[in-house]
Amino acid sequence: MKTLKLFCLAIISLIVFSSCDNDETSPSDQGLVPGTISAKWEINNRSEFTSFEFNESGSYIIRQTIAPADYVEDVLYFGQYEIIDEETIDLHGYGILSNVQLSNNEISFTLRQTNSETDIELVASKAEEMESTQRTSLLCKTWKLVSIDGQSIVGTEMDLTVLFSKAGTYLVQFKYSSEDFEGGLAHWRWANKNEEQIQYDWQETPDWESPGLVDIRNLTSNSLTIVEEDMVYELSAVEYSSSAKLSVSKESSSRKKTGVFSK
Repeated sequence: MKTLKLFCLAIISLIVFSSCDNDETSPSDQGLVPGTISAKWEINNRSEFTSFEFNESGSYIIRQTIAPADYVEDVLYFGQYEIIDEETIDLHGYGILSNVQLSNNEISFTLRQTNSETDIELVASKAEEMESTQRTSLLCKTWKLVSIDGQSIVGTEMDLTVLFSKAGTYLVQFKYSSEDFEGGLAHWRWANKNEEQIQYDWQETPDWESPGLVDIRNLTSNSLTIVEEDMVYELSAVEYSSSAKLSVSKESSSRKKTGVFSK
């Protein structure tokens, strides 16, 4: 009798283990949803494309390299994306991704850019991400700068939006771009375990030995307060309403910038 009971317990344990194992789903099992594609995907089969990045809030950033005869330039395209079906993504203002295939840490798709009849086959690997925490999830969205030291910046040269991503990058776009306020792509990471400070660097390869440093005084789903030295920046959460393009020369991306949003 004792042997029979042990045998029955072993069978039950095997069934439970098998059921739990079947419940674990890979990204491909979950289908094409913002949660499964939210990452920075580094292209590894075409030199003119560097990366495609998707945010759970519905934003995308695409980085391309253009190399005319006399200089090299990075071009950033960004805007909102929409998942049409299980294999199609509409990158508003940029193009369509079709035949999207997602498997663990790799993705492949066919890109057809707007006003083009050429299909481009792309394969990418998922870039390393920082640890997912509540404050990281709150921060990683699109924000609009509302005021500096209590003064509204709407309509001024500091009128900007910024998009933080879990891949450790953030994109700054100035509404009125100029040589001194050109925006671009920078790197960020939490400076401490309490996630109350952020380190940042504007160089293409970040120098974490001497980064910039800002305090995060307030962070909710709708509001963000950043303090850098004596400057207090108030931001509010927004969504991109249209797509845009930002050109950043290799020379400017290698310059050491001194502010979290600008030079």
